[in-house]
Order: sequence, then structure tokens, then C-alpha cells
Amino acid sequence: MISVQQKKLFNYNLELEKTVEQKNADITSTNEELIRHNNELRQFSYTVSHNLRGPVARLLGLTDLFSKPISHEEREEIRMMIKRSGHELDDVLKDLSLIIDIRNDLYKVREKILFETEWKKTISMLQDQLRPSYKVIADFTEAPFVYSIRAMIQSILYNLVSNAIKYRNPEIDLLVELKTSSLENQDIVLMVRDNGLGFDLDSQRENIFKLYKRFHTHVDGKGLGLYLVKTQIDTLGGKIAIESKINRGTSFNITFPMPIDVSKQIFFEGEAAQIYYDANLNNTVITWKKNITDVEYRSAFQTVLHTLKTYHTPGWIADLRLQGIVPDAEQLWFLSTVLPEAVRCGLKRIAAIGFLDPIRKNYYDRMITRTSEHGITMRVFESLEDAIHWMEGFIQRN
Repeated sequence: MISVQQKKLFNYNLELEKTVEQKNADITSTNEELIRHNNELRQFSYTVSHNLRGPVARLLGLTDLFSKPISHEEREEIRMMIKRSGHELDDVLKDLSLIIDIRNDLYKVREKILFETEWKKTISMLQDQLRPSYKVIADFTEAPFVYSIRAMIQSILYNLVSNAIKYRNPEIDLLVELKTSSLENQDIVLMVRDNGLGFDLDSQRENIFKLYKRFHTHVDGKGLGLYLVKTQIDTLGGKIAIESKINRGTSFNITFPMPIDVSKQIFFEGEAAQIYYDANLNNTVITWKKNITDVEYRSAFQTVLHTLKTYHTPGWIADLRLQGIVPDAEQLWFLSTVLPEAVRCGLKRIAAIGFLDPIRKNYYDRMITRTSEHGITMRVFESLEDAIHWMEGFIQRN
């Protein structure tokens, strides 16, 4: 009897130890998150106290001058100074807005992004800064694509190459090299290397990615680029390593993690519907779970509208088998609001499952008319597998 009680007590202690260990881990994780957010708040405090206060103070001082008797020439000069200060203030606000957007929950879905496509956009944006003597080499053959957030990949490429141009060594022709590779665990590595001015990594390591920190003051710059790069990489769950030597250049190695399941990335889950993104198909998939109410219907599609502006999917799969009857008012709202917005964002085809059910005849007839007017190809299928197979055909042809 005693041995049985001892065994129960032993097992109880084991469970208690596990519980305490898990609680400690949760507390540690929470503390780390609080420390990270606290550090970010400090960076924003620095921005507000220095970068916002300056242009605001100048604007207030300049507008006060208008109440004094001044000549027409002086008035015109003050007007130009007010305009310049306004632009400076607008730049700082845009910087803050961009940083805040990076933390938005909207940025959850990982798309299949071709490096070559984003690289061409980067070169186009930097065209005015590139000279014939500059040599920029990009090799994406080993890892041509990454599952990530398009806006962030574009921003990372732009900021790193822009920095290489800005902080080039004036005594030699600029050389920038980009190369991608794939690790055994399918993570993707992007290397960006230049032969520019570089900096003392030992003394500046703590300041490299801080907001508005600069290492060379003889050229224009705000010190925002590397901060954004680091913030975006952290948001993506990636890592960045840097090597640099004065007058020998700088090298960045960025590791992008492979998402767990790119074919079913859920960004809306409710009692009535599940909405997810399939990165392999570049499709949004909507599965209705039950007879829906007008509120549930609009709520789901408000989420879709909110995400369409970020994730431009040419294909849409909708499983309607459990949806029930959609009221006329909601049908008309969808056809007049959601569908045109989807087309503006690049929607080209819809695969509908269970749309031929007699209870949806009016809805189906209206959809046939409207999709034809918008140039959308719509097909009806009996199963999700058949719909996916149809969408895969477009990927193969493209």
C-alpha cells in the first residue's frame, strides 16, 4: 500500500516538475518579448524626441514669422523653408508608418517569390543611381525563389543595394554581388556583398541595426535602411550575419526560413468559414462550414478584401457545399463590392465547388453573368481535389 502511494507521489512530482518547467519557459518567453518591445519603444522615443521635434519646432518658428512685418522676398523664402520642413516631417512620419506596418498581423502569408522578378524591380528603382562603371552581378540559379513576404523581400534587396551604392569607395569602381543558395533544411540564404567603404565591425557591432545610426556622415542618409532590413528579417523569423572591413567592403548573409506548410496558410478561421492561402498555387481558398448568416458572410469577405491589396491571387477556390442559401442582399453586395475589387487586384479565375446545387441557382446565374463581364473564367467542380487540379494546370502552363 505504501509503495503504491509512493509511486503516485513520485508521478505527481514528475507532473508538477513538468508544469513548473513549462511555466518557467512561458515566463522566459514573455520576458524576452517584453524586452524586445521595450527596446523598440526606446527606439521610437528617440525618433519622436529628435527627428519629429526638429521639423515641428522649425514649422512653429517659421509660421510665427508671418505675423511680423516682412518683405515679399522674405515671405517667399520663409514659404520655401516651411515647405522643406513639411517634407522632412512627412519623411519621418512615413518611416514610422513603414516600421509599424511591418508589425501588422496582415503580414502572415508567405508567397512563392521569384528573386529575379524582385531584382528587376530593384534595378528599375535604382536606375538613376547606377553608373556605367558600376558592376552589379546577381545569380539566383541555385535558389530561384523563396516563400516569404513580397514587400519585405523587395525592401531588403533595395536597402542593401542602395546602401552599397551610397557608401561605395570613391577610389575604385563599385562591385555588388548577390547570390542565393539553399540549405539542407530548405532554408534559403541570400548573400549581398560589396567592395565599398565598410566600417569597423568590432567597435560598431552594437549600433549596426539601430534606428537612425550612421557610420559615414559625408553622404546623405537617414540611417534607416539597415534598421528596416533587420526588423523585416526578424519579422520573417530569419537571421542576418554581417562581415565588414574598412575600405574592404561589407557582406551580408541572410537566412530565410522555410515555412512549415505553404499550401495551407490560414489567415481567417471562424465558425462559418476558413480562408487560407496556397503558395504553390498562388490561390486563395475559402471553405464554408455551415449555413451562414449575413453577418458571417460579410465578415469573411471583409477579411478577403483587406488582404487582396497585399496578396494578389489570380486564382480563387470556393467550397460552397455547406454554405447554405446566401440572401439576395449579400449576393448583390458581393457582386458589386468584393468581385470588382478582386479583379482590380488581379483575379482571373474562380473554381467553385457545389455551386450547381439548386438552392444556389439565382446566385450561380448572377455569378455567370458578372464573371463574364469582368473577364473571369469560372468553373464548377464536385470536389476540392478536382478544383486544385484545374488550378495546377495554369501553374504548369505559366
